[in-house]
Amino acid sequence: MKLKYTRNHTSFSGAVLLAGILGILSSVTACKTVDIKDKADLLPYMLKPVAFLTVKSPKNLETVWPGLMELIEQRLRGLPALGKVTGIKERKLKFANNPKLRSQFRTYLSTLSLTGISDKELAWKLEKEFESPYFLLLDFASFPCTKDCSSNEQWVIRLKLIEAHSG
Repeated sequence: MKLKYTRNHTSFSGAVLLAGILGILSSVTACKTVDIKDKADLLPYMLKPVAFLTVKSPKNLETVWPGLMELIEQRLRGLPALGKVTGIKERKLKFANNPKLRSQFRTYLSTLSLTGISDKELAWKLEKEFESPYFLLLDFASFPCTKDCSSNEQWVIRLKLIEAHSG
């Protein structure tokens, strides 16, 4: 009888499996975890004075708009994260003494509402007058309603924080 020598070769699929496992292990051990210890986005703005700015009332809300804005202003004043809030009454007093400021304010709001871009020169003037480097703009937009609405209009109300220096 002849003895046959057989070699025990690893199969091709075994080699592929081994290479795959080694590849996964090397990629897992080569990865670094990134630990970002950064401040929250609104932390630099906390307890800073803000001026509350509102757009003109919509046609169908003219009767309730002033009361609604006053209620929102009161709630803003009650927030512990905000500093001094320059509200609607303070703004009206400044406008009564300075008609040019009222005109600049209207131009600023129109530009901001229509384009979404803050006019920096006007913002700096308003910042000085309102004694606030930040503006909280209550923006209101009305759109025709699509499906699943109970009325023919859809409202979007946003409160935007605007930094006067950067817009």
